[in-house]
Amino acid sequence: MGGTLQVIKLNKMSYTYWNNFIDFWRYLPPAEYTNPYPTPYPLIAGWTNPNQSPIFGTLSMRDLSLQYLPEPWWGNNGTHDLESVVINYNPAGLSGNYWGVLANQHYNHSRTLFGFMDYSSFVNNEVLTASNRFPGKYTFHYSNRARRIFDSLSRIGVPLLGSRLENHLSIELAPWYTPQSNLIFPYLRINIPNIYANCILFAANQSIRIVNPVLNNKVIIRASRDSVLNLLRYIGPSVILSGIYDKTTPSGNGRWFKFTLNTIPNIEFVCIWGPKTRNDFPPSADLDIIMNAL
Repeated sequence: MGGTLQVIKLNKMSYTYWNNFIDFWRYLPPAEYTNPYPTPYPLIAGWTNPNQSPIFGTLSMRDLSLQYLPEPWWGNNGTHDLESVVINYNPAGLSGNYWGVLANQHYNHSRTLFGFMDYSSFVNNEVLTASNRFPGKYTFHYSNRARRIFDSLSRIGVPLLGSRLENHLSIELAPWYTPQSNLIFPYLRINIPNIYANCILFAANQSIRIVNPVLNNKVIIRASRDSVLNLLRYIGPSVILSGIYDKTTPSGNGRWFKFTLNTIPNIEFVCIWGPKTRNDFPPSADLDIIMNAL
């Protein structure tokens, strides 16, 4: 790995942008990953250095999040049929001392991307082979995201061209690991221009590729209405919500909030959550009602 910080021109709203972002991270001087005072390198490819906050990837051991391979997205790499796009807060870290779960993601191992040319190629291999390099990664994004959506669409009679993880795209608002999602909120507010340009617009652009009629041109946000509205207000007054649709399922266990942005008028965003969903979707019966409504 190089000993100097590389300056890389980043293409917005694309897989190329995130490949370059990961390359930027990969070629940081080794001392910067654990540097709690990153004065010489305050930005990571234009994003605030998470070590400055600081953001920890593990709760008990207090490992700085920059030590671990960032995860801006997972699943579909742009070369497979796409059936769903979901925005999440950020990838989960660890609340315990089980360092082995994150060991392969540590920069000592992951800076090489395990021999793959770029992040897209690496993720594609992980998805297609269900690799054990990142334990639990495949299981979470398939079981808690892709499969829940695909099963619901199938139950309401929507035909799918693919129902595997490569047919689903999970996008993170921030690429850094934290053991609890609320720990990333201050970072999200500071980096809202990057989040809008490279996460929200990225999700919107990819949703155009969705092949099923229910979710085509729709982005699902696995977050509550209030959390999303609180974040959107930091984008600025030029972003205006319209087409608002705020509903609760009859059981009360599922809620959805649909809206559009005047800056992206042809894309619908749908927040889906519930009082007991934690980091999952509402129960199947409630999720089916929401999918039918879309």
